[in-house]
Amino acid sequence: MSESRANLLLILLAFILSVFLVVTPKAISQMGIGFFSMSRFLIAYLLVSIIYRADIKSIKFKDISRGIILGCLIFLLYLSQGIFLPKGSPLEEAVFLSFSVVLIPFLSIPVLKVIPLKREIAAIVTCIIGLCLLWTSFDIVGIASAILIALHIVLTANFVKKSNPVHLVVIQTATATLCSIFIYNKAILPGMGLISWVAVFYAALFVTAWGLLIQTRAQIVASPVKVGLIFALQPCFVGLIWIFLGLYQPSGRELTGIALILAGLAVGWRDWGKNDRLNPAHE
Repeated sequence: MSESRANLLLILLAFILSVFLVVTPKAISQMGIGFFSMSRFLIAYLLVSIIYRADIKSIKFKDISRGIILGCLIFLLYLSQGIFLPKGSPLEEAVFLSFSVVLIPFLSIPVLKVIPLKREIAAIVTCIIGLCLLWTSFDIVGIASAILIALHIVLTANFVKKSNPVHLVVIQTATATLCSIFIYNKAILPGMGLISWVAVFYAALFVTAWGLLIQTRAQIVASPVKVGLIFALQPCFVGLIWIFLGLYQPSGRELTGIALILAGLAVGWRDWGKNDRLNPAHE
């Protein structure tokens, strides 16, 4: 995958994740976190394992251990989202998730042995100022989401150098499915409508199966910092979706915040963010 294609696909994924934040709160409130998580991860696992059944035969033990770590992180991430979204708002959750861009450079130093470039630091600072203008409240679950997404991005960058991306995604979705079974302790709630099932399949097909495959493959050529900055577009996309639906009128402060996020992403777009500072060797 070329760097330019990876960038475009990651931007598309950021938009898909933003739609996910908007459409899922009602489904989670009707189904419960456990059933929603189990359904979306199980469907995603079945899909990727069927499509890539030939690749599964070559999975190694190290692939399994790496995939389990990533699977536990992605399960906890979506669990925290499931807890936050029914009581908060999609925009607030998008802002919290985007704060992962602060943590990614610090985690990259011990895990990847990579020191952020000056342009990366400048882009992060600009983006963070914009996010602060959108921040409305403090929530410990939202902060946990930011930590989990940062860990997932940095560890994916480390593991994708050593394992087949498909192997990592198959094990991730299988692990997350098993974890979801342990928190599923309710029957399907009566009155659960078609929209909720549409949300489940959207989450399974586009966010989980396709999204994890794209993110993992893109991180072969895109640095963790660039991935974090692109994902910081989620508050911008959520705001645009709300404006389109007639549910949101941004203030001047919020428009300034969105502009700063876009400015941070634009800083040195063509000259930094590549993964060529990471050792590409596979085991």
